[in-house]
Amino acid sequence: MTTDLIPAAMRIDRRPRDPQWTDLGGPDEPGEEYLIVVDDTAIGGTYWCGADYIADGQRWASWGPAGLSMRHPTREDAEQAQVRAYAADPGVVDRQIAAERRENAAAAARQDAADAEQAKARLVERVGADSPGPTVWALPSHHYLTGDQDDVAAVTAWLHAHGLYRVSGRHEVRVEQRTSRRVIVVEELHGWSDDATQTRVVTCTVDPPVVDAPPRPDLVELLDTHYPTTFPLIDFGQNVACVACTRHTSPQAVTVWPCPVFVAAAGRGASFPQVAGT
Repeated sequence: MTTDLIPAAMRIDRRPRDPQWTDLGGPDEPGEEYLIVVDDTAIGGTYWCGADYIADGQRWASWGPAGLSMRHPTREDAEQAQVRAYAADPGVVDRQIAAERRENAAAAARQDAADAEQAKARLVERVGADSPGPTVWALPSHHYLTGDQDDVAAVTAWLHAHGLYRVSGRHEVRVEQRTSRRVIVVEELHGWSDDATQTRVVTCTVDPPVVDAPPRPDLVELLDTHYPTTFPLIDFGQNVACVACTRHTSPQAVTVWPCPVFVAAAGRGASFPQVAGT
């Protein structure tokens, strides 16, 4: 880079704006955009002008302390316009950088505030603006696997009546009495993973079903290993099978859910739902 009229102590270099694109071009040959670097600080940049209204021999332009400087015959000439302006007033870049940082910080603060407002609005939409109240009805976790089939069907219909279709059966479902309304509090599946949930609260407009289902922590613990799923590579996913028991069968067989281990632990015979669900 030619440095006429530039202080000798000033270390001047150029750096491609994108490391993938490094063609410098020529007076009448397109080149990539480069940054002008002085003493390790980018003070501006140069670029090729391909517009029809720019004549050949004037196609290089630069930006930086001198503002937008156009119609230069070479990249070097476009660079010198910015470097001379910087040499005359080195503080101009510092002021520009400080102003840019202030604007970036202000923009980030505005975005953070907007994000916080949106998050608050989404939270109110999910759980309501009123405060939690005492629980007046509760369904234990894993009821869809441990409860009576008729009870499971009644709970499912009740949830569907309130527009709740992706309720996690691995969590407790409860009805709270709040100041001015009853609400249903559930953990709703969020995304594709059964482990990803978020709390959802809806107004309870239909009384919950009568379900005599005490918590069964013993069965919940058993379900950590003996739980239902399908095996597409064994029987094309036609049967809901026990994961733990099927692992110990031949490759051509599945142990259909509910498995003997779960039935024996429950002590109620095979009166459990035959398919997994929530």
